[in-house]
Amino acid sequence: MNEVVSMTIPASAQYVRAVRGLVGEAANLAGLPDKEGKDLALAAAEGCANVITHCYCGQAGKIVVRCLMRPGGLEVRIRDFGAKPNPATIRSRDLADIRPGGLGVFLMQNLVDDVRYDFTHRIGTEVILKKRKADNASGTANDD
Repeated sequence: MNEVVSMTIPASAQYVRAVRGLVGEAANLAGLPDKEGKDLALAAAEGCANVITHCYCGQAGKIVVRCLMRPGGLEVRIRDFGAKPNPATIRSRDLADIRPGGLGVFLMQNLVDDVRYDFTHRIGTEVILKKRKADNASGTANDD
């Protein structure tokens, strides 16, 4: 299976739930176990929330979310057209600092197999999240 499903949403928190639904359904279609699909959907929601907060800073904009279903798992690409972040500033806050917010990067890094950022676009950035299917025989990730 090499299929792509995508959606474009306004850069507004009220639409993030739709992204979770899309990614969860794509994960199901890609054959990921339910927990893995929920983890990926949450990571994608966190990625979108970070884009809304840090790239658009409350201004109008759009986010394109693409789910690339592969035999080995699912790749989610979150593309924005807002301000480019400084790569050195993309990190989680100190977990000992107990307060709301600031855990999106931590969650993304801990819920999926691979998180990358593509800064090569002339405008905006793309966050790439990958979740691989576990190989039933060995328990290792299958990266087809």
